[in-house]
Amino acid sequence: MTRSKLLLLSLVIVLTLGIGVAGGLWLARRGPVPPAGLAPVTASRASGRWVALDAKKLSQTFVAIARQTRSVVVSVNTEKLIRQPGRRFGNGPLDDLLRGPFERFFPDDIPRQTLGSGVIIDGKAGYILTNHHVVDGATEISVKFVDEQKREARLIGSDPKTDLAVIRTDGGALPDAVLGDSDETEVGEWVIAVGNPFGLSHTVTAGIISARGRILNPENYEDFIQTDAAINPGNSGGALVNLDGEVIGINTAIASTTSAFPSFQGAGFAIPINLARTVMGKLIKTGHVARGYLGIRMETLNAEAAEQLGVKKGILVHQVEKRTPAERSGLRVGDVIVEFQGQGVEESTKFRDAVAAVRPGTTVELKVWRDHAFRLITLTLDELPAGDPTRQASTTAPPKPHESLGLRVEPLTPADARRLGYERQDGVLVSEVERSGVAYRSDLRPGDLIQEINRKPVGSVADYRRIIDTIKPGQGALLFIRRGENATRVITFRMP
Repeated sequence: MTRSKLLLLSLVIVLTLGIGVAGGLWLARRGPVPPAGLAPVTASRASGRWVALDAKKLSQTFVAIARQTRSVVVSVNTEKLIRQPGRRFGNGPLDDLLRGPFERFFPDDIPRQTLGSGVIIDGKAGYILTNHHVVDGATEISVKFVDEQKREARLIGSDPKTDLAVIRTDGGALPDAVLGDSDETEVGEWVIAVGNPFGLSHTVTAGIISARGRILNPENYEDFIQTDAAINPGNSGGALVNLDGEVIGINTAIASTTSAFPSFQGAGFAIPINLARTVMGKLIKTGHVARGYLGIRMETLNAEAAEQLGVKKGILVHQVEKRTPAERSGLRVGDVIVEFQGQGVEESTKFRDAVAAVRPGTTVELKVWRDHAFRLITLTLDELPAGDPTRQASTTAPPKPHESLGLRVEPLTPADARRLGYERQDGVLVSEVERSGVAYRSDLRPGDLIQEINRKPVGSVADYRRIIDTIKPGQGALLFIRRGENATRVITFRMP
């Protein structure tokens, strides 16, 4: 090799080594390269491991939110009179003699202290939002703030159907909670719960939103946010807060297998603040919530009924209550409501809530499917009566295949018609229902009067057998029945 080539080769080697050393020094100062697929983070040179500083920022966010929220969450203390069974004296002469000397030692009612939480929603006016069950039956109410200050409070209004209540305290301006938009919450989002579990004042726990739209009791107006942030007795009425420091829910319930003394087992439930905001506005204004009332029993249209009625989606009317807007408007059992106020309806609970949200006295329009044709029905809503007699009918699960319906029918005799209130009615009487059969699982019971099957009138046992025999296994059956003098119902199932 010539001297010139040797010099050139040496120069290349020196340059290569120089670049390598320089690159190594730059990497040493910069730190190790993060593994592929990981987001860039700042490294700790001391340990040589990657540490996500976002975790520390998240912790600092929790600290700031806890500091802000604790000031707008209060401890709600109540005193209630609890009835002691068996201690009430009777009305006989001896009871009168015993009542005087012993009544003060064995009172019918004894006071009991209870504890919950509340959220200050209007500090200037002193309004505090809490749960109905926290203050229900309370003879005395007081609140305690994070600084240990105590004030007396009074009930403004309460709504058992959403388990919400508003109380008010006087004595000067208070800080306001910042209310968010619960419709914007997402499953997996971090949240913080603030309340007073087991009397431990202003406790803060954290978790995520586990689910939305949970319903624990179909007879109530519920749309719970589910969270795994720890919620225990005493948290009721407290705040569920997002990472923007906004209250997005009012903590209300827990799912627990320990019914004697329920405690957190990974599932807590909060009322969405958008629902709470609407309810509390009505409670502050009038002291109660007036809901629109239609007067039907119903269920979401299932596949069997849809097949027989010839419509894909809607709300199947099971029963029309007497002297209600539904009856006055001509709504019938077997109608399928497909629209309410021009909006499509597919699920019975959401339809019920939509009706309830309308002010009583409002005229509304229903689009109904009847006899394979659409028609419009206009009616004026009443106010939902106390106790809500219009309960949502439960949907019967599709029965398993069976050799028979497990059903025995017989002609309707004049004596049976008078006894059961079926005078001037046509149909066949259900005389026996096997508990293991399809009929029982579909809610048919002895004493029911079957009047139609798949929209065909049933006037005799022969009619019943002829129509049933035409329904093939797997096909849907839709029965119109009467149960009692005024109760007409719809039963659906698939033939085994």
